[in-house]
Amino acid sequence: MGLRLSIVGGTLVARSARAFMRPVARRAITTKRTDWAGEARSVCQGATEDKLEALGYALPPASTPKGSYAMYSRAGDMLFLAGHIPVRPDGSICTGVVGRDLKKAQGTDAARLCGLALLRTLSDAVGLDNVKQVHKLVAFVACSDDFENQPGVVNGCSDLLFEVLGDRGVHARSAVGTNALPLGVPVEIE
Repeated sequence: MGLRLSIVGGTLVARSARAFMRPVARRAITTKRTDWAGEARSVCQGATEDKLEALGYALPPASTPKGSYAMYSRAGDMLFLAGHIPVRPDGSICTGVVGRDLKKAQGTDAARLCGLALLRTLSDAVGLDNVKQVHKLVAFVACSDDFENQPGVVNGCSDLLFEVLGDRGVHARSAVGTNALPLGVPVEIE
């Protein structure tokens, strides 16, 4: 039985509990990652991480919770992802309101940063090669009252997932406008 992991509404679903123990073809270069309990473990970088680098993307530093929660939670063979905010490669957080402080293109860039943060969490949790399908994204865009192109902003994340994961990154999606998001960020995506 092959490894079948899927993301459903921020949830990573494995088809088999044994799936997490099965080896995946990986390069010999290992990196330190942190598991769900915060313990360092060694894993190898996979082909999807290689593709990410070849496309010129760098995963941001691992996100840390900004409140009383974890970045993901495992329940049996399911992994629930928290909302992710736009973190630049230097670790700084993107802030602003789309349509007031930021143009749509800047919001789209922020959504792409959210996508990179999501990929970082998945990479740390299970390795990107183990993601079989992204099924749904839920996105919130902090925007002015007259801004109506939330889907265009969230395309930054959707396009990234398709570019990096190919058909595994094609998904359904919700894009909701709101007046404010935590820490003043323009976009939050789970």
